[in-house]
Amino acid sequence: MTNAPRASSNRYRIHPLFATFVDADSERAFQVQVAPATRRHLCVALAVWAGLLLVFAVPDYITLGSSAAFYGLLAMRVGTAALVGGYAVATILRPTLTHNFAAISVLEIVGMTGFFLIYFLRPEATAYSVGTTLIVIVGIYLLVPNLLSWSTLVTGYTIVGTLISVAAVAPAGAAQLVALCIILLLPAVTGFVIAYRLQALRRTQFALITEAEHTNATLRQEIARRQALEKQLEHRASTDPLTGLSNRRGYEELFDRELARARRQDTPLSLAVVDLDHFKAVNDTYGHTVGDQMLQNLAQEWTILLRGLDIAGRLGGEEFIIILPDTGLAEAIGVMERLRADTESYIPIPELPDVHITVTIGVTELRPDDTGIRDLIERADAALYRGKASGRNRVVTVDPYPETTQPEASSR
Repeated sequence: MTNAPRASSNRYRIHPLFATFVDADSERAFQVQVAPATRRHLCVALAVWAGLLLVFAVPDYITLGSSAAFYGLLAMRVGTAALVGGYAVATILRPTLTHNFAAISVLEIVGMTGFFLIYFLRPEATAYSVGTTLIVIVGIYLLVPNLLSWSTLVTGYTIVGTLISVAAVAPAGAAQLVALCIILLLPAVTGFVIAYRLQALRRTQFALITEAEHTNATLRQEIARRQALEKQLEHRASTDPLTGLSNRRGYEELFDRELARARRQDTPLSLAVVDLDHFKAVNDTYGHTVGDQMLQNLAQEWTILLRGLDIAGRLGGEEFIIILPDTGLAEAIGVMERLRADTESYIPIPELPDVHITVTIGVTELRPDDTGIRDLIERADAALYRGKASGRNRVVTVDPYPETTQPEASSR
């Protein structure tokens, strides 16, 4: 007999004789997966079995009439039908009984033991009973869900019991019993081969589906990992590694987006360039490590002060850029004045509470003839240099707006 198609893992190797997974965990997983269908199949098979037991009481009565033999067979049929039907109900209430193959096999053996009574109470129907047994043997393999090993055990019991019963009620020679044994083995071998192929095929399908699901899950995880990596790389490519603010690539891309939106919706857009005053002296006095920590802490502080839609980036060194969407010049100056005042009072290095820093800020607003971010940066830079020339620690603009370090309260 050829083995079932190989699964992609030894975990799903199929037993060459009984068509079960060699790996116990795989077999257990298969039984759990097919449990609902197996339970329905088992209930239907048991219900049909119980119904046939009761239906065939009619020919018993026609043949035996109201006799002790009839009532003996009737008791056997009713008792077996009650036992079979009761197990069907029990599997509904306790689904785990669906895979209690030992109990199912005992139930079949009990039923066949009762069936053997027909040979003794109706000896004239021996040929009829043997014909029925041939059908029953096929049914043991194909109709009642069971492991192939248990079904073979029940089939063996059925064949041996039939031979003994026939020999008891209709004495026959050895040749006749051998012939009868061969006849009984024919449906047994046929049922075994068909059941083997069906059960091996179901397990092979389960193995392939399980492997496919595992592969798909692995692919989904790999895709998610790659997407996360791409986002991380994209974030790194557009982020200043020291401060965590946008680098040139990052803030220019974001500005282009906001510029297009401002043009489309006719909304204001402002930009500020922020420069730390006398930052070189901090590096010279305390070292670049302290200077880097100051830049990091200031970036975090400004991120808290600004809105979520505002864009903060690092131009380079101690210069920063802040893009303010939906913000006019007057409002932008007010926002920058608050940032200037907060920076002046902020202690950027907790270990050095006496070290403070101030900023000079140049602010400008988007003009109709501006073509890109460079236009706004140049004007903000020009304002910044004016601020430094006039004493630093102030907010300055070159746009037609009254310069002041204390603008009116802003709505932001």
